[in-house]
Amino acid sequence: MEERVGRDSRHDHLAAPTSGQSAQIRWHVLAFVLLTLSAYLPTATYHDEQNNDVSAVAIPVWSVVERGTVDVRPYQDATPWFFEANGRYVSNRWPGTMLVALPAYLLASPWVAADEARLWPASVMAAVVAALAVTTLFALVLTMHGRRTAWIAGVVIAFGTGMWTVAADSLWTHGPAVLAIGLALHALRRGRQWLAGCCFGFMGLVRLHLLTSAAITGYVLARDGRDPRALLRIGLPSAIGLLLYMVYAGYLRGDSLAALPYTFVTPTGWGRLVNVAGMLVAPRVGLLVYTPVIVVCILKLGRAWREAAAWEHAAFLAGAVYLVVQVQSNFFWGGFSFYGYRLPLEGLALMVPVLVRGAVAFAAGGRVRQEIMAGLATYSVWVGAVGAILYDGSVLRRLPPWTAYGPVVTLTMYSTAVVVVAVGLGVCALIVLPIVVRHRRRYAVESSG
Repeated sequence: MEERVGRDSRHDHLAAPTSGQSAQIRWHVLAFVLLTLSAYLPTATYHDEQNNDVSAVAIPVWSVVERGTVDVRPYQDATPWFFEANGRYVSNRWPGTMLVALPAYLLASPWVAADEARLWPASVMAAVVAALAVTTLFALVLTMHGRRTAWIAGVVIAFGTGMWTVAADSLWTHGPAVLAIGLALHALRRGRQWLAGCCFGFMGLVRLHLLTSAAITGYVLARDGRDPRALLRIGLPSAIGLLLYMVYAGYLRGDSLAALPYTFVTPTGWGRLVNVAGMLVAPRVGLLVYTPVIVVCILKLGRAWREAAAWEHAAFLAGAVYLVVQVQSNFFWGGFSFYGYRLPLEGLALMVPVLVRGAVAFAAGGRVRQEIMAGLATYSVWVGAVGAILYDGSVLRRLPPWTAYGPVVTLTMYSTAVVVVAVGLGVCALIVLPIVVRHRRRYAVESSG
């Protein structure tokens, strides 16, 4: 039987680990964050030619620290997300991610000049924040399911998803958002709804439409717990986050309260189905193309749902609704200058507690299922490693999402020797890990006998 660091039940938020268990948790969490940092920091993108979204976050922060103004001139043409307001050129990006970048630019100030915008401090912070984000999810699984499940799930989350190839590569909104989600899940598990509401409020400053997940979480908790006060505990801090966003936008636009200008082209008709299909299976950005191990989590979703606590139900439904809002708010074209997928990351993070339960239930079905899951997880990590280590931001620029496959496009840019090594390592891992699973299970059976 697998060891448990914390109690795993529908009421596991009441579990109080002993001092010995707490020490184990701390050591495992420390090891995991050091592992992710050692992978994320060397593979991040540090040059100044990055995606428009990233530049629109980093350049204003550099300008504030080095020049004392939010006016980004003469860089107003660096990205289409700068707009003119009150005689200044400012960014339409959400302020939460800029706050995350601020400490990096303050610390890097001695090495960053006021006459040339630099993006590398933002990339350093992206790697650090992404490492902290996946570590919060690892710690959550650790307290719920024990070491073995936590390390398997943690490695897949950290290295087999867009957290490595996108969130840790440069300062997108996804790293800060997933960190806030991880902290909110910990707060919900412990029954600290006010604290969870504060995390949701910060999410509104990072990705405004994440506030839909706050509304769903508060509603489900109030309904299932027959406690309308849950809506207040989650909703009031979230509303404050919305208010702070509107105050910030008003400051930029010269008004008391405002919203920042964004361009959305809402899909219609069959385009709505295209958006869903694109998010899931488009070869260049499809979720299931790069992280197919999620399929085994979904296959046992019914059992996972029955075993999950109310806060897990709330978080899962919040993630599902957020994904619907995300995928239907703009037409699907795949984006550019990143490897793999990025838009589903927040929804997946909210779903982690239930999805991990599904994976545990699937693996409990025997050796064959464990080997299948090991193979899919290995493939997910291999695909992530190819992108994180070998991908250059210019490689996938403007490539069509339905006919280009990230690993193939990336590997074709390298020599035959590099391709052979990369593919060989992946094949070896796919062969070896199922064998390890088989022998581990055999050893466990013999030991119990």
